[in-house]
Amino acid sequence: IRVREDFPKLIELYRDPFGVVVGSGDGRFSEHLLSVTGENLTLFSVNRWSENIEEHKLAKARLARFGDRSRLVDSSGSDAAGLFQDGFFDFVYLDGAQSYDDVKGGIAAWWPKAKDGAIFAGHDYAAKRRHDDVARAVGEHVRANRQELFLTHEEGASEAEKVRSFYLFKNMVP
Repeated sequence: IRVREDFPKLIELYRDPFGVVVGSGDGRFSEHLLSVTGENLTLFSVNRWSENIEEHKLAKARLARFGDRSRLVDSSGSDAAGLFQDGFFDFVYLDGAQSYDDVKGGIAAWWPKAKDGAIFAGHDYAAKRRHDDVARAVGEHVRANRQELFLTHEEGASEAEKVRSFYLFKNMVP
């Protein structure tokens, strides 16, 4: 896929998929995923909204029209991971945290929650500049688990500030 807005093309390859966006903020990306995929996606949006009531109101309003297909989880990412059994998700998208320790912890918490063959992805991958920690944590995980890494490109950003999403298909190596 070329940009992160194309993730629905991958999600639609799964039958009745369950997905999660960790660090969903105001719900804009969750809304995009639910709007563009077919009626079969059930998406959990995880964010610590208790620390930002206005953002929670926006996410709630934005995602209300999707009914039971959209589930909001007010929790930290690592705490929310404990709510789900291993191998539950077809799509995991990590966003928000950008420090090395947070990204590494997020990967450790959510990797087991993805099924084999699931899309495991995240945002803020920019090896050239401000989010070097994301690229480092993801790179270490990819090498340690012998995964194949794919990157998107974000439109409209200068080369120095280009922020990408990363994705891989869990345990589906060539």
